[in-house]
Amino acid sequence: MKVTFISNACCIYEANRMRILTDPWLVDGAFEGAWFHAPALKTKPRDLIDVDALFISHIHPDHYDLKTLSAFQRDIPIFILDAYPGFLKKSLEHLGFTKVIAIPPEKPYEFGPFELTLFSPFAKHAHHEAEIVECQLIGHVHHIHEDAVDSLAVARVVGKRGGEAFVSAR
Repeated sequence: MKVTFISNACCIYEANRMRILTDPWLVDGAFEGAWFHAPALKTKPRDLIDVDALFISHIHPDHYDLKTLSAFQRDIPIFILDAYPGFLKKSLEHLGFTKVIAIPPEKPYEFGPFELTLFSPFAKHAHHEAEIVECQLIGHVHHIHEDAVDSLAVARVVGKRGGEAFVSAR
């Protein structure tokens, strides 16, 4: 597995020529213009439109950026947590996205070489709707800092020690 960090919780996870982009926020000015990338990003939304799917953890604008999302085809698969009352799903569908896949909590979902398992909020992070914690594929990623847990979109967490999450994928 190859992991490419872009910024914040935005990463690309790649296995067997399939790519999932997580929490796409590339255009400065989130939160009513208050949040910007530092240093400035060179990556633009058009640079990432060839991914196979998106994962959006929650509806905050630094994870769910309307300007960045506008670059993607409306039939791209988008994985989200199946959570009540479904604001994220309704919002994506209102934007015209036709393949919003709401995955029930703790129910594995297969997508190509990936197995995604999402968990409900308050189980680990009270301010997030979802996080993908498990993925089955070939490769290794080690020592991803716990603060970047949103970015563990398609990797399997196998243990924690000293504030770090140790990640492996098979």
